[in-house]
Order: sequence, then structure tokens, then C-alpha cells
Amino acid sequence: MILYLGLDPSHFAHEGPLFHYPVIRTRKLPLDPNVRRIWPQITHVIFTSRTAVRYWWEEEPEFGKRAAIAIGSGTTGELTSRGMQPLVAPEALQEGVAQLLDTLDLSHAHILLPHSALARPFLRAYLAQRCAHFAFPLYETVLQRLEPVPSLENIAEIVFTSPSTVTGFLKIYGKIPRHVRCKTIGPITQEALLKISRLG
Repeated sequence: MILYLGLDPSHFAHEGPLFHYPVIRTRKLPLDPNVRRIWPQITHVIFTSRTAVRYWWEEEPEFGKRAAIAIGSGTTGELTSRGMQPLVAPEALQEGVAQLLDTLDLSHAHILLPHSALARPFLRAYLAQRCAHFAFPLYETVLQRLEPVPSLENIAEIVFTSPSTVTGFLKIYGKIPRHVRCKTIGPITQEALLKISRLG
């Protein structure tokens, strides 16, 4: 049995029998009033997660002629389901978005970056060097402990989808059992898990 700790296991169901136990949830933050003021000048919007797409569409369902930029297949799918044809980063990381932006003429660009409150600062620092932009936290990630807590006795593999799921799992279970395989989504999550392993 696979234990999936992230928000949406639908794209992972083909991997085998799966139990969804989300150790995180997201919460939309109040919209920065400056976003409405600058929205008419925005030329590109960068989406770094499916959650960002969903929350942004609650605020602004009319996208107009602005270009959407996506990280990863999940975010791309979320945008295409809304009729968008996003530019897709060659690598599902903030660094991949930077690689994509390096190929674009940004001399007249004004980029909007809605992000998680826990997002790494790399992309914001990159944009500060390249073009006009406005970055703001659109949502936050909250740890949660849902009852009943599933036993790990019959779990063969645990899927960690973000560093927050690593933290959330350890807060609930304390440690990772030796009999369990660990699968991480992306190198940032992998590094978070390796850090815990080194400390343990």
C-alpha cells in the first residue's frame, strides 16, 4: 500500500493501491490590494503550483491576452483545463522558470508572481534582476493531523510531495519506519528528506 501525503493523489493513482492521508492543507490569503491596481499592466503571470492557479482563478477568472507560465505537468494541466496554452518551464523548478524567461524578451514585461507563503526566494530574486514584477503570497500551507491516524504497518511506500509533507509526517509519526520506501516529488523535497535523514 502507498501512503500519499500531499493534496491531490489523482495523478498518482496508477502507481498502485493508495491511501490518501494529507498532512497539509492550504489556505487562501487576503489579496494584496496592489494586485488589482497593477493588473491592467501585467503581461505575464507565473504559476508555480496547481493551488496557485485555483486560488488565482477565484480572484480573476478573466485572463485576457496575458501569457501564463507554468511549472510542471500538474500546473500546466490546471491551466489548460481553463483554456490556457501556457509556456512551460523546461524543468519543474523555479530555476526552470528562470531558464524559460532567459529565452524571452522581457524589456517591456511586467510579471505577476502569486506564490505560496513558504516559497523559496530564488525566483523573486531572479525577477528583481530581470524586469518589472510584483510577487505576493496568495496562499499559505498549514500542517494538519487528521483522525484517525493511519497505521504504517501495511504501508510499503510513502510519497512526499513537498518539504511541508516531510515536516507534517514527522510531527505526526516521529520517524520513518525502516521497512518503508520513500518517494519524493522533486529535488527540493528530496533534499528536505535527506536533511532529516542526516539529522536522524
